[in-house]
Amino acid sequence: MKLSNTTKIYITLTLTLALMISEIVVGYAYNSNTLVADSFHMFSDAVSFIVSLIAISKKHQETSKARKTFGYRRAEQLGAMIHGSLLLGLTFSVGTQAILRLIDPERIDDPKLALIVGSTGLIVDITGIALRSEE
Repeated sequence: MKLSNTTKIYITLTLTLALMISEIVVGYAYNSNTLVADSFHMFSDAVSFIVSLIAISKKHQETSKARKTFGYRRAEQLGAMIHGSLLLGLTFSVGTQAILRLIDPERIDDPKLALIVGSTGLIVDITGIALRSEE
């Protein structure tokens, strides 16, 4: 069964949002900075998927205005720029937290649970890759 690109993005977005919520809840509950950082990375990915859905819907839309010479064909590039900006901000935030944790390490209350949730993240990422490469 061949899925449309929009359907693939919706599936990946749903999995990403579910993982993001579980990572942020478990990360804060069990004091795991890694899970909290990855949950914000998943948030960035979710935003990029939403921007992608908007870009796909706007891409073929025609304009009647003379000043919109490209129409909405640049929506995808704008979405990529927004996603890149979010990742740069996330990199700064995670890097700052990592340096603070190196200076003053904190104990993770349940490392096995953090490992399980992190492994689930790997499964979600592999599923997303498999969906995108199915063409």
